[in-house]
Amino acid sequence: MSASILIVGLPWSQDELALAVRAVRALGGRPVVADTERALGTVRPPEGCAFLPVEELSVPAVVAACGDSRPDHVVSITELTTVLAAQVREALGLPGTPAETEAAVTDKFRTRSLLRAAGLTAVDCRETSLRDLPGVLASADLPVVVKPVAFTGSHGVRHIAAPSDLAALMDSYDPDAAAESGRDRLIVESVIPGDEISAEAVCVNGEVHLLGLTDKFNTGVPHYYEVGHVMPSRHTAPWQDRVRAYLQDVVSVLKIRTSALHAELKLHDGRVELVELHTRFGGGSIVHLLAEAYGIRAYDVWFAALLRGEVPDVPRTTGTAGVAFFGGWAGAPFRWHSYDFPHAGAVIELTLDARARPKVRQHEGIRLGYWRTGRAVFHAAGADGYARVAENVGFVRDQFLSLDPAVRPHGSPTHHEGTHR
Repeated sequence: MSASILIVGLPWSQDELALAVRAVRALGGRPVVADTERALGTVRPPEGCAFLPVEELSVPAVVAACGDSRPDHVVSITELTTVLAAQVREALGLPGTPAETEAAVTDKFRTRSLLRAAGLTAVDCRETSLRDLPGVLASADLPVVVKPVAFTGSHGVRHIAAPSDLAALMDSYDPDAAAESGRDRLIVESVIPGDEISAEAVCVNGEVHLLGLTDKFNTGVPHYYEVGHVMPSRHTAPWQDRVRAYLQDVVSVLKIRTSALHAELKLHDGRVELVELHTRFGGGSIVHLLAEAYGIRAYDVWFAALLRGEVPDVPRTTGTAGVAFFGGWAGAPFRWHSYDFPHAGAVIELTLDARARPKVRQHEGIRLGYWRTGRAVFHAAGADGYARVAENVGFVRDQFLSLDPAVRPHGSPTHHEGTHR
């Protein structure tokens, strides 16, 4: 009988779900997705995928729904259910990364604390709450970055350069809703200098196998919203061995077993510094870029490690790939100035739905500051391939920054200063 993989929780991206399901089936496995009946009713099951409706997303409900048909593996491909998936694994007696580890990874303060104890971070970090934040900032050495202890996409993140920036940060939250859901827990960190990249990897039985490094394009201070990526990073050759070694140390400290890895990192003065870590692949079309830049089917690699213990081959680049997102500031209508890319020959895909709107305006008390209506995907080979792709991504980023300044969140920049998520 083929092995089954239970995916706990629908991801926000249905494209990601389709890729994951396809990967399970390609390896001869049986994909099953567990979520509430209401959530599952909003999407059509990918071909060959079974849905497992549960009364609620909880360990008892998921375990009860499995009944005698116990899965062989349990995973999550969304940040919101990685801890739950690990708890289900443990309740069913299945191997994998411990729930305690998953909880530490999703909690940025716990991650930072564990790494500091191991000498793997030099970042000053304090935990606080929305209510106590003013007092913490009054005694902090500014500038700092304030962000939710657990969330993604740079929502709720704010660069604080002066006490007057606090009011704009508070506008990013609904205090009562955030407190009710536990999203009012924040961390205050020193600003990390340097260039930011992300690293995609697969951890197989505790050993890190690096797949690719990516350069990040974003809106800069104070929000750091991501608007594009370029892969491979221009830092790949001089930094990949140091990044791999650093991630191996991080994985060992956190006790991650077999898992996908997405790490946001800063490179500065010969040192690698973690911004944050996830036990899933990066969003924002990162999986698509791995296919375009390296020919890697990321979920195939992850699930081959999970089902068969296979170690991925060292990837070879097929050129430079990039993605940039069309969108706008939350609350503003979609407007775009130009699609006249500086290197039109590098455009391989263009998708846009000007009618698209955010599914939600806030999640558990954190107000979403931006939204996306489509994307442009780029690929170019040759010595100047990186420059052509990067200029196209920068072209989209610069237009995003110029959109509807009257409704732009307070203090949005007009330049790029790296990502701090």
